[in-house]
Amino acid sequence: MEKRICVAVVFGGRSSEHEVSVTSAREVIAALSPEKFHVIPIYISKAGKWYLTEIAETNMMTENELDASQAIVLLSEPNQQCQASIMYSARDKQQAAEALTDIKIDVVFPVLHGPNGEDGTIQGLFKLANIPFVGSAVMASAIAMDKTIMKRLFQQAELPTAEFHDFTRHQWRQTPEAIKKHCEETLGFPCFVKPANLGSSVGISKVKSATDFAKAVDDAAHYDRKILVEAAVEDAREIEFAILGNNDLAISKPGEIITSHEFYDYHAKYVDDVTLIAPADVEPAIVQQMHDYALRAFQLLDCAGYARADFLLRRSDNAIFISELNTIPGFTEVSMFPKLWAVSGIEYSYLLEKLIKLALERHCELQANTTDLEI
Repeated sequence: MEKRICVAVVFGGRSSEHEVSVTSAREVIAALSPEKFHVIPIYISKAGKWYLTEIAETNMMTENELDASQAIVLLSEPNQQCQASIMYSARDKQQAAEALTDIKIDVVFPVLHGPNGEDGTIQGLFKLANIPFVGSAVMASAIAMDKTIMKRLFQQAELPTAEFHDFTRHQWRQTPEAIKKHCEETLGFPCFVKPANLGSSVGISKVKSATDFAKAVDDAAHYDRKILVEAAVEDAREIEFAILGNNDLAISKPGEIITSHEFYDYHAKYVDDVTLIAPADVEPAIVQQMHDYALRAFQLLDCAGYARADFLLRRSDNAIFISELNTIPGFTEVSMFPKLWAVSGIEYSYLLEKLIKLALERHCELQANTTDLEI
């Protein structure tokens, strides 16, 4: 029998998207074949501590209730290029000497959303430990999380994106009237005010007049030190594509989000009913153009493994605007990313296997880089 691949599924995290991460991870773990994979669930609490625990417990336990003896750290193995060990935290020196376990991790599957998980920070940790991991590396993850940097790169690459302005929380506190005036004159109303580094539509407001602007900025500033104000694309359809691959990329059929909300906010995504249409009814020529933009954006950011590309398609003239790339999209079976691949012929469990394979391939490719200087 072929040796099972040991997969550490890392979830939770220090982010306002903590609960979303737990939900996604629960379904990922359930779908990984026990015949092919030995799954190690690793939970990161909201306080930032790492625990080896059953996923069923994680969203019901407080920090004080979690078993401190199950707190862990990851260690790289000097003689193992593609493995890492788990070490339990020790309460005394004797326990420390006996703490190293025989569990060897072949690959990490981070199912984390938002800061401290999707923004390149944890990817940097895995790279330092030389552990293979699913998804994009540090640079692509960081850029895709920071919507302002991502949109500037889109503009430089002549990818169509909505006009925007950004500023820091400090700048807002120093000159709120000047910022409001600039946004009103250059972007107009309605506009969207967002935290620059967050996902799941947390902290986003649609601002219809100048009187609502300050409150929206204060709400966004509660979640991030950098704020993005984006011109609204009125009467637009929300179209999404799923991308899969490292060097040879595949892209799905289009999906469309239908919601009774004014925009696709957090409650529309995770609380109220929303309709995800896949495949969506989009003209072939428009699909082809969106495919081109999505793949160019993926390569521009040097993404790896997978991503979801989000677009706005204005009904009046079929103008296309790329909104963002999401490097760790939602992964429940009803989330748009796996749903798009399902209608494109790839089942959920196979999709997970493919992502793990891509992670191992990418890691092996990177091992070809030499660290020896030849003079």
